[in-house]
Amino acid sequence: MESEDDLLNLLLKSPNSESIQTIAEQLVIDHNFSFSKDRNDLKGVWELRWSSFNSPFF
Repeated sequence: MESEDDLLNLLLKSPNSESIQTIAEQLVIDHNFSFSKDRNDLKGVWELRWSSFNSPFF
């Protein structure tokens, strides 16, 4: 759970940090996620929007 909190804090405080990718990749490894087998577990509405924000997650 610490890594999830670290990632959220980093996204809010330093959205352009190079550490975001490292933490996200470690979370994928730690949770043994595989898109091909776990994609049905992803729930929600995903929408791609054009944005003028400099943050990589906008």
